Amino acid sequence: MPIAHFAVDCDTVSAIIAPRGIVREGPRRTDEKTWEDDAGRVYRYSETTNEITLVRSTEPHRAYSPEDFPLNPKVPPEDKSVYEVCDAVLPSAQATPSHGARSTTTSWR
Repeated sequence: MPIAHFAVDCDTVSAIIAPRGIVREGPRRTDEKTWEDDAGRVYRYSETTNEITLVRSTEPHRAYSPEDFPLNPKVPPEDKSVYEVCDAVLPSAQATPSHGARSTTTSWR
């Protein structure tokens, strides 16, 4: 899947783009600076760093080994629908520098 990166007001917004048809609910806001997703992970906004950070994960910590990273992994066929949003957003981001948005990449493929 492509990963979109945009610089906005000296920050970077990154998103992994899912294929068409995959729908996920966004995290629900639990207070002014905190969100929880459907898996129970908790995210919090920091005014100091101007970032939203994962502060609690429901996934157990585990030690990785070389066997977790095969040299020839099986890769599913690419779903071209992931590029549709990129093709729609990239021209807009490059065309609106007055809004503080600029793309740090010129190609999605």
